[in-house]
Amino acid sequence: MTYRALLLVSALSSIWFSPAHAAEQWDSKLIDTHPAAEDLTLPMPCGGAMVFRPVDVPAGSGELDDTAITIGRKDSQDGYNQFLRTAWLGAPFTVPSHKDLQRYYIGKYDVTRNQYNAMMSGQCTAATAAGRLPQTQISFKDAQDFAANWTVWLLKNARDKLPQRQKKPGFIRLPTDAEWSYAARGGMKVSPSDFLAQTWPMSEGAEQYIAAGPDVGGVQPVGSLKPNPLGLYDMLGNVDQMLQESYSLNRVGRLQGLNGGILTRGGNYLANPDELSTSLRGEVPPYNPATADMTKLPTLGFRVVIGAEALGSLEATQQAQAAFDAILTHAEQQSSDTHKLLEALARDATDPATKLGLERINAQIASDARARTDVQMTALRAQYQALIALGNTIWESQNIITQIDSYISSTKSDPTVDLSGASNNLARHKTQLAGQVSGFISLVQAMSDSANDTPLLTKAADLEREAIAQRGQTYQLSFLSVAQEKVMQAHKSGLPTPDDVLTALKKITPQGRDTK
Repeated sequence: MTYRALLLVSALSSIWFSPAHAAEQWDSKLIDTHPAAEDLTLPMPCGGAMVFRPVDVPAGSGELDDTAITIGRKDSQDGYNQFLRTAWLGAPFTVPSHKDLQRYYIGKYDVTRNQYNAMMSGQCTAATAAGRLPQTQISFKDAQDFAANWTVWLLKNARDKLPQRQKKPGFIRLPTDAEWSYAARGGMKVSPSDFLAQTWPMSEGAEQYIAAGPDVGGVQPVGSLKPNPLGLYDMLGNVDQMLQESYSLNRVGRLQGLNGGILTRGGNYLANPDELSTSLRGEVPPYNPATADMTKLPTLGFRVVIGAEALGSLEATQQAQAAFDAILTHAEQQSSDTHKLLEALARDATDPATKLGLERINAQIASDARARTDVQMTALRAQYQALIALGNTIWESQNIITQIDSYISSTKSDPTVDLSGASNNLARHKTQLAGQVSGFISLVQAMSDSANDTPLLTKAADLEREAIAQRGQTYQLSFLSVAQEKVMQAHKSGLPTPDDVLTALKKITPQGRDTK
């Protein structure tokens, strides 16, 4: 081919991939059958598009901030695969007006045949209703190539549509296990107890949310059933979803060190619906030894997320170092005497192996101290949740007592009314209230004793406040404010009295707002 011919091919290719020469825009129903607020839509070649949903993470705004999430199931059935473990999740993008939230975006639906063909076939064919089926019969490499090709196309044709981190556009990739798990369980849109359940709340029955079982009859068009609380469709059933990292076994609370085959999540339409959960993990061999080819299955598909560079600038690198130094300093302060002793021993050691061993021990102590801080943050948030529940119970008890008191006062002049039952009921509720208040104060004391600095207590409350707002349970915010106020009081000047607690909670109106 001549140089002029190469130039012509290149020019025609760039014209084909440009939005100006794109095919007719797809019917919106072939892109998104369930439009919703906060959807993010990115264009594709051939007049196509894909919709993403935002997933907010209560992780703070620092370069090294993240949040602990619990993955897996509590019982030991299939424990090597599904047992409980802690994962750490951060997100690349900021959330306007929410300094303690970070955000990532995940595909609202699995990647469809229409979308895959638009990006990978090299020619524009009309999008069809049949093309709303999830794309299957592709390899892990095919899924990675789709993400890479689309990213390049977006950077050339729609850079401004991509969310930015540190003034750099994001990119398309497969989800990590933590990202998928957090989004599938409902993220901040469900309560902490629902997050730990095996599925998100399915008020209308699992068959309305999960495309699986003998009655399904095969793979279904994306979005055929109801979404999870984050507005994501087909997170369980229909087709298995390939993830970014390899499969690993569970070694009682953590992943075992061997990386295996392709990690999949969600299950597929051939499964028993009762066996599908957000904890289920699958492994698919990347290659088929019988055919000497990459594995491609009719039950294997994928969805994508929008990620970004962790360090996109010199400023970000400096901020990360500053955050690391602050965390390390805090860890060293918690065990400063041990650090000084080990450093002295390492300086005096002449044997290189001994010196290296002492340095490793020193680093492990710092790591353990950092881990203790992370665990403490998780515990403090759980304690705030318990104080909110207790505060709500105390508030209800006070209102019941007030109603019984009012009834007795208004009826005691009537000799025909026997008030003994009401009086006994009043005494019982007052006894219960005293126990509730005692438990509240005990928990406040435990939080004050366990947290050695005010910023940690404040950050835990701020993260919990964001989580409550995201769940739409705003009535809890007043109870959180009272809990935080009493914890800070205990931390600075001493434990609150029962009257302090009762007075503060009594100011909350039935709408959950403080009275003035």
